[in-house]
Amino acid sequence: MASQTRTRTLPATRPYTPAPTAAPASGPSVRDARGPRARWGSGSTPQFLSGSKYQSIILAEFIGTLLLTVLTPIAKDDAKEGLSPYAGADMVKLASIVLLFFLLAAVSAAGPSAARLCAWLGGLVLITDGLYEASNLSKDLALFTGKVAQAANAGESQ
Repeated sequence: MASQTRTRTLPATRPYTPAPTAAPASGPSVRDARGPRARWGSGSTPQFLSGSKYQSIILAEFIGTLLLTVLTPIAKDDAKEGLSPYAGADMVKLASIVLLFFLLAAVSAAGPSAARLCAWLGGLVLITDGLYEASNLSKDLALFTGKVAQAANAGESQ
């Protein structure tokens, strides 16, 4: 059998014409791409989902407190054997920091005054943890006692 090629003809198309842009008398305009969310407020998301500036402050305080707590055991001058520089107390402290800031973030969603109070409490926790870790580092590295300078002088005289 001989193969036959069929040619298919496409129907004729009309040129594209855009629809009229007249807005209806009531309701959101046709040009409004945000849809029904535009009726909730000026933003594209509802106010209760957008968060507040205090929640971002609480997040920054959480990250700062977590970094202070995580980096302090690494900076210690301990010659411990093992893979991790962290002790059990460090892990309990990290878990309590995560839980505390989770509660602060949850309570801050209640309203602007609660969010402001939670941001202040988070700042207090950050300052307290920073002072505690600074005292631990100065004690561990003997920064203010002169033991580091005495050890360096004793090493040079030998």
